Amino acid sequence: MYKIPTEEIIKRLVANTDLSEEQVKEKIKAKMDELSGLISAEGAAHIIANELGVKLFQLGTGMLKIKDIVPGMKNVETAGKVTNIFEVREFDTGSRQGKVGNFIITDDTGSIRITLWNDMADKMSGLEKDQVVKIKGAYVRQNNVGFKELHLNDKSALVLNPPGIDIPDRVSERKQIIDLTEDDQIVELMGHIVDVFRPAFFEVCPKCNTRVKQDDITGNYNCKQHQQVEPVFAHVLNILLDDGTGTVRVTCWREQAERLLPKIAEIRNDESIFEPEKAALLGEMIKVNGRIKKNPMSNQLELNAANIDTKPKPEKEIEKLEKQVSELEELSIEEEEIK
Repeated sequence: MYKIPTEEIIKRLVANTDLSEEQVKEKIKAKMDELSGLISAEGAAHIIANELGVKLFQLGTGMLKIKDIVPGMKNVETAGKVTNIFEVREFDTGSRQGKVGNFIITDDTGSIRITLWNDMADKMSGLEKDQVVKIKGAYVRQNNVGFKELHLNDKSALVLNPPGIDIPDRVSERKQIIDLTEDDQIVELMGHIVDVFRPAFFEVCPKCNTRVKQDDITGNYNCKQHQQVEPVFAHVLNILLDDGTGTVRVTCWREQAERLLPKIAEIRNDESIFEPEKAALLGEMIKVNGRIKKNPMSNQLELNAANIDTKPKPEKEIEKLEKQVSELEELSIEEEEIK
């Protein structure tokens, strides 16, 4: 079954109807009340979409844009430009050995992690950043933090530099923290690290990276897809970023956390490493691209980091600012001409 978050359904309904976001939310609530609370907000949103004749996803074959890929899809074909490449890892569950590799692609609508298993992971040896790739025969999963991933197995295909496919660059919108809203998708922030929180560690399946928990009775770790496994540890790091207009909590998963704290894996066994590493990070300026989400517990906006630049280049930032100033000046001239 395809799973689309309620927030995404609301956005698609607003984009494809004359209804405002508030009106869509009212319809969803009314539908839930009508059915006496027997369905979730997500289920009610699907019903409203069906009643309004809005297709939430396109079935059939053909190349999909990344924004149209949803968990549950199979035999997916898409293309994108490589933006991040991660090291291929080997795993041993006791009953099975293998390897897994990951990289991230982006098109003009979004970005997605690509996961390759076993022999498919060998194809990453020819992979380079900014290279265009085509994915065929992949299936879609949703990871622990709610992001979608494309998984490739021995029946899938990875085509490097496919002819006739051009991927335009996706430019993240540079924003100030004070201007962030819940409707923001991919944004770019630049600021100083003013606080670093102690990292958290959790057990995951070595094959699919899904979080696993220990059985209270047997003491075994069980993965829904791969049954009993010997888990490995993953990590997450939270920092507080300040750009002069406000502060925002930034959540950094795994590879992004390692960019800030290269020794993060060692901290799990030796907590004394953390304080010196934290002290070295405080005050550092970084550039972060990621997705804005509202924390349901604190009701505060947070940023899930997709890419962190620990050494932003001043000349590029000056060039970007000069372009923004030029655009503002042109807009002012146009407004004066209209008056």
